Amino acid sequence: MKKKILFPTDFSEASQNAFHYCLRLAAQTDCAVDVLHVVAPVVAPGDVPVVSGEDTVVKKVLGEEAMEAFCDNGMQNTPWLTTEKQPEVTRKVIVGGVKDSIAKEAKEREYAFLVMSLKEHHNLGEWILGPVSTSMMDKISTPILYVPEKYQFESITSIGYATDFDHSDPMQIFQLYEIFEPSNPMLYCVHFSKEVAGDLEENQMRLVERFFSNHPPALQIKYEILEGQNLEQSLDEFSKLHGLNLLVFNHEERSFLDRLFHRSQSKSMALRSNIPVFVFSN
Repeated sequence: MKKKILFPTDFSEASQNAFHYCLRLAAQTDCAVDVLHVVAPVVAPGDVPVVSGEDTVVKKVLGEEAMEAFCDNGMQNTPWLTTEKQPEVTRKVIVGGVKDSIAKEAKEREYAFLVMSLKEHHNLGEWILGPVSTSMMDKISTPILYVPEKYQFESITSIGYATDFDHSDPMQIFQLYEIFEPSNPMLYCVHFSKEVAGDLEENQMRLVERFFSNHPPALQIKYEILEGQNLEQSLDEFSKLHGLNLLVFNHEERSFLDRLFHRSQSKSMALRSNIPVFVFSN
């Protein structure tokens, strides 16, 4: 069965740029793309909030027109290579809550992953509770690839996989292989240590290396331990040194209070990274 990508859009400039990225990535990984736009119901003014069916229908029609223009513009203005076959693209506009509707769509269909845009600036509420894009990590188990607002597409040739020696690492690395195998990328399995790496961390990294030497995916894999006090700075320097064009993280769901006072590392990296970030949600 052909792999599929779900691309939720709000028709913004950041989303249009991410759509160009998504189309090129789909072409290079032999995926189809489902483009989704969610229309929030229109609430009629009054003492008791009531959804206005007529106004919502009008808003949905306008959304469908905007969807046609958005997709047509994306297909026409994406800088395709002559060797690339344009992917199959389907379009869908639905009415509902944005986060819940995206989550429902992702859960009901077997998508390889989602592609979502990230804006450079967020309002206070988004910084506290998280923008729609990064808050989706807590709502679905399907992986999400986040594209920085002004990032221009690069073929996936070098991937940095951040590991904390979790039991899910082998399965997720095999998933990466299934998705990006056509590009034959180099994968760097990287562990970050704030202190000088001890025997335990080095032994765990050797166990990971031994596992893949005995169960090799068709990926080139190298293993690194980074030492330093600042994860983001260390990964940024590592990314530039090795020419990474994708960072991969695991995301653990946390309580509301944890999310309020302690931003998760995966969300922080997604919001601040200069290159796309691929997130597995556990």
